[in-house]
Amino acid sequence: MGHLNSNSLNLGHNQDNPNSQILENQLTMLQGLLDKQADVYSKVEEQMIEKQMVLIEGDPEKLSNVDQGLMGLSQQLTRLEDERIELLITMGYGDKSLKEVIQELPPKRSGNLRTIRNRLLKLIQNVQVENDKTQALLNLSIQWVEGTVELIANALVPEAGSYNAQGSKNNRVIQEATGPLAPSTIQREA
Repeated sequence: MGHLNSNSLNLGHNQDNPNSQILENQLTMLQGLLDKQADVYSKVEEQMIEKQMVLIEGDPEKLSNVDQGLMGLSQQLTRLEDERIELLITMGYGDKSLKEVIQELPPKRSGNLRTIRNRLLKLIQNVQVENDKTQALLNLSIQWVEGTVELIANALVPEAGSYNAQGSKNNRVIQEATGPLAPSTIQREA
């Protein structure tokens, strides 16, 4: 089927034209798919905010549940996008973007699609902002874990090196230790 436009479908006010009714049905289906996508993106945004809270709480089980929910939503978005592309191909628009499709429609028929497109763009932008926040929280968590591991390693190394093979104190190692957990620091704090 060739590219459909206002000339080939007679997009005038004649509702008796079968091509016009087909286009009207397809536009209604497209609007429905876009509404579903917007609803799923809203849920993704909510889940991203929930993920941030769970990261702050530090609950791995809840984090796993949120991640599974996000994967499910991602699969829904992929399915809806595939359906949208298939519908646009059926309508004769091939791989044109929604913006291009809207530009080819008369204003009377494109108004709802334009509104939904703007809503989708805003939701996608919101999801990106929340994703950036989540990434920052993950980076902070990684830095905290690395710092904690380093602190523990530094605390263990001087102690392990403080004794020789016979189990006696090795005073030379203790005297050379420096840093926040050096013997002089520990002694002052005690």
